[in-house]
Parts: sequence; structure tokens; C-alpha cells
Amino acid sequence: MGRMVVRLGYRDKVVYVDDGWVYLFREKLYSAPLEEVLRSAYSGDGLVPPEIREIAADVARIFEMFPNLNERRGVTKGPSGQAIYA
Repeated sequence: MGRMVVRLGYRDKVVYVDDGWVYLFREKLYSAPLEEVLRSAYSGDGLVPPEIREIAADVARIFEMFPNLNERRGVTKGPSGQAIYA
């Protein structure tokens, strides 16, 4: 299976999901395992920094909208025009 990469752009931060990890750049670099970010989005109890908790629902929404994201290759547009690379 190919490597999965998702990039989300916000006005004040950039989110990068790569190989099972979520990275958030906002003046500092924050990171957390994707599994914990999704757990935070769905149940609120994931062990993630507060800065990543803020975008956890957006990351989960991308995976809901594109359930075959791990299988596809190419670029597609997300809900707010973010580029999603897989």
C-alpha cells in the first residue's frame, strides 16, 4: 500500500498527516499519533496537545469524507478547498 499524506491549511497553522502521525505547525511544532487524534475527535479522551485537539474533528472529518484515502493516489480537494494528497 502507498504512503498516505494529508495536508490541511488554515489561516494561522498548517496540519500535516503522514504515516500515522499528525503534525501541527503554529509558531511551534506539535505532534501526536493519528490514532490518538481520532480518539480525541470521537470521544474527547485522546492524549494529544490542546493545539492538536482543536483540529482533531477536522482530521476525522477528512477520513470520514474520503474513507478510501489510504488506497487512492493523487490530489483531491477537501471541504474548504484544502488539498488532500494521497
